[in-house]
Amino acid sequence: MLKNNSNSTTGSLSQKKRRKVITLDTKLEIIKRFKCVKSKSKIASEFGFNESTIRTILSKSDEYSKQGKVASTSASMQCTRNRSAIMVEMEDLLIIWLEDCNQKKIPISGFNIMAKALSLFSRLKETKYKEDNSKFTASKGWLENFKSRAGLKNMKIRSEATSVNKDAASTFLGELHRIIKENDYDYCQIFNVGETALYWKKMPSRTFIAKTDVARPGYKVSKDCLTVMLGGNANGDFKLKPLIVHRTQNPRALKGCNKNSLPVIWQVNQKAWVTQSLFKDWFKSYFCPAVEAYCKRNNLAFKALLLLDKTPGHPNYLNDLCENVKVLFFPPNTSLLQPMDMGVIATFKAYFFKNTFLKAIETTTGENAITLPEFWKNFNIKHAIENICDSWEQVSSSCMRAVWKKLLPECANDLQSFQNPVNSTVEEIIAICEDLGFEGVDAEDVKELFDSNSKDLSDDDLEIEQLCAYEDNEQMKCEDVVPKEITIKELDGIFHSLELLKQQVMDMDPNVNRSMHVCQGIESQFACYRRIYSDKKKI
Repeated sequence: MLKNNSNSTTGSLSQKKRRKVITLDTKLEIIKRFKCVKSKSKIASEFGFNESTIRTILSKSDEYSKQGKVASTSASMQCTRNRSAIMVEMEDLLIIWLEDCNQKKIPISGFNIMAKALSLFSRLKETKYKEDNSKFTASKGWLENFKSRAGLKNMKIRSEATSVNKDAASTFLGELHRIIKENDYDYCQIFNVGETALYWKKMPSRTFIAKTDVARPGYKVSKDCLTVMLGGNANGDFKLKPLIVHRTQNPRALKGCNKNSLPVIWQVNQKAWVTQSLFKDWFKSYFCPAVEAYCKRNNLAFKALLLLDKTPGHPNYLNDLCENVKVLFFPPNTSLLQPMDMGVIATFKAYFFKNTFLKAIETTTGENAITLPEFWKNFNIKHAIENICDSWEQVSSSCMRAVWKKLLPECANDLQSFQNPVNSTVEEIIAICEDLGFEGVDAEDVKELFDSNSKDLSDDDLEIEQLCAYEDNEQMKCEDVVPKEITIKELDGIFHSLELLKQQVMDMDPNVNRSMHVCQGIESQFACYRRIYSDKKKI
């Protein structure tokens, strides 16, 4: 009997329920719930506890509330490592430098990043943070953490980054010709675009204008930079409208101007770079409709092949945006295959600077001549846009076709003797510079203007880039620019002046037929304003 009783007692103990631990959060929730319900039995039923347990918790509500406040304060006081201001600014500048290198297709490695970080840190400490005693060694640990903070992926050290990958180029050419054959693309339906940085207000570095501008307080050449994207088809008969990416939405020279009426596609980015969102918008809003209209004019099926280099600004999902346009990316280290980089962009830049200097000669000579420094000071983004359009128009269809010879040799078979006009244009620019009074300007100095896109930003430039981005962002926030509207009063004044002009022509020219033809031409050119005037009078 004793043995059995002992076994019975042991069994009852082993079957006894284990004590359930009630967390502080649950106790606080019960206290909070009681303030609303005021029924201990109901709360006991909701939480699955005995009513006696609920009474015990409520009796100690003040104690539990104090514990809850302490726990909340401890959780909020997390141990964080405050990063110094110099480190934050250095990494901000470093990210700008990385994005600039990516945009310009300059290969970079982990060692390059660490070296640039050290250089920036030293410069900031010498110029801006002299009292800061912190040290920075650019260790591999810092690099890994920086890559995580900046979202960098696939960092690889390239020992021969500038060399052309011949195997990849050969494979790409085979794939290209296969796609062209399978889809029966005509040369008219194969396109390429390329971006380039344009320092539109830059002078040859050996000129006195350039030296004066660099030395002048508050002026920096790097601020006057924009990105231009140019492109066209392999047949050379269709050039796309230039895309311009500027820093500000409303620069002073274009204040009140309707950006949609510009002869270029105007886009804005604080660093004047082509981003994925900007490229996507260009692709959907301009490129696809423009190609469709071109195909329709030439009785071609609406289909196209767009060749692009693989840069951060070109989205990899473009093939999903339009079923009629196929996008094919060049493999890495095959930039020598891209047509726009094979002479079109260099030709465009040569014409741009030639036209700029010709305009300088025209403005600094004659009755109403101004000095060269005055011309350069007044040369603004509106003038640059006009020059971009004129220069792009000067790039011939032969040049647009000849640059495809490595990709599509048959396309340029009849252009074997074609000579790119860059060298001859450089000679013309040198002669123009001499006429402007510049001394010592040679071909190397002029070509430096064309090659500025291939150089990475210096430490000075990076600080300027960051400052300009901030200033322009503040300008975009503060300015509320309303596009200017043409008024009836302004049109009345113009039409009155036109009547006087036509009367002067008639009085001056004894040849009635000729003068009447001129007057008719003047009237036809202003017909669009007559229609605007008529519409406004009806309102």
